[in-house]
Amino acid sequence: MIYTEEELKELKEVMEEVNNSSFLPESQLSYIWNNHVKIQGKQERQPCSCGSAAKHWKKAVNTINTYLSSLDTKTN
Repeated sequence: MIYTEEELKELKEVMEEVNNSSFLPESQLSYIWNNHVKIQGKQERQPCSCGSAAKHWKKAVNTINTYLSSLDTKTN
């Protein structure tokens, strides 16, 4: 496990907010990106927050959601 229970709880809460919104909160961008690279296990530079970087942010959100979904599958 790469997360403690507390970290995992926080990640789930943040992603629930993100998934229920139509945009990424500016205050959470670094948090989301850092978790994306942590899950992938490789470093990538954080993209800008402009519209042209949307595909990178979508990839980050998908990485985290897939990871969380795989944990739910393992526990059920």
